[in-house]
Amino acid sequence: MPGQNQKKHDIHGTHEEDVNRILAKMKHESEEQQAAALASAFGYPYIDLNIFPIDPETLRTIRKEDALKYQVVSIQHLGKKVNVATPDPQNEELVSFLEKLEKEEGYSMKIYVC
Repeated sequence: MPGQNQKKHDIHGTHEEDVNRILAKMKHESEEQQAAALASAFGYPYIDLNIFPIDPETLRTIRKEDALKYQVVSIQHLGKKVNVATPDPQNEELVSFLEKLEKEEGYSMKIYVC
């Protein structure tokens, strides 16, 4: 019988892993749906950064300290056109920071919600 109990435990362990994986996927999908709804409500485009490739050089457009402080990341940088992603496009400090970058660096910024 010890083998049978082990088999039940193995099956239960596999089932638990499947449930945890499914719950994690549902949470991620829920977060993505919320971000997409927020983007739509504020009139911004939405981007899923889990599937959007970002060049490491592009990340350097915004200093790491500023990226963390303002919750923003550069996702595309072509000449003076810079696309950024943030979970909170209405953050006044972020908006001021991006306006400052536009003035100082001559960038044309486009905001995406992620």
